[in-house]
Amino acid sequence: AVAPLGQAGPGGAMLWLRTSKVPLRNRDGEIICFSNLGAAKTALGRYAEAEADLMSAIRLSESLGNPAISETLRFLAEARLGLGNGPGAMELAQRALGLAHRSGSPEDLGGAFRVLGLVASASGPVQGPDGRPLDAPACFAESARAYEAAGAAAERIRTLREWGLHELQSGDRDRGVGRLREALAAFEALGLPFEVER
Repeated sequence: AVAPLGQAGPGGAMLWLRTSKVPLRNRDGEIICFSNLGAAKTALGRYAEAEADLMSAIRLSESLGNPAISETLRFLAEARLGLGNGPGAMELAQRALGLAHRSGSPEDLGGAFRVLGLVASASGPVQGPDGRPLDAPACFAESARAYEAAGAAAERIRTLREWGLHELQSGDRDRGVGRLREALAAFEALGLPFEVER
């Protein structure tokens, strides 16, 4: 399925969202649609719109008696972080991590640790699942390990990119540039030019 995002990309071309998750003309389909739109809007920096879509997904899911899913909580944490709400982002990221641990999904674990890394990068150490504090590099390392175990190469590389950006912002230019170069080469090897442009 393809849906317009209503925003121009590089060179003025209209951006479209391509997803393999086709809405099912029922409430579950609406939840997936709101979650995917929220994720795309977060990636575009449209944080307030993303927050509204993601909250719709969560409210709808809860109205059906289902808990929010880890992925939607992660996207909402990123949107809140983009809006400057670090405490709100941390709470959501920790909830996402708890759900990921319960599900045992390595993809969910990788995503939850990555968003915890983003929160730690912005705010300082966060509380890990065992109660000990984790800094951003520790969170990114856990994320990369989980994605590698899942065979999710592109997601692992996205974590490396965020880790490299964190290191640059923290003043460790050599490590940051090294990780960003590693991520760039890996994206190119996977044939993901749109990720290289980001």
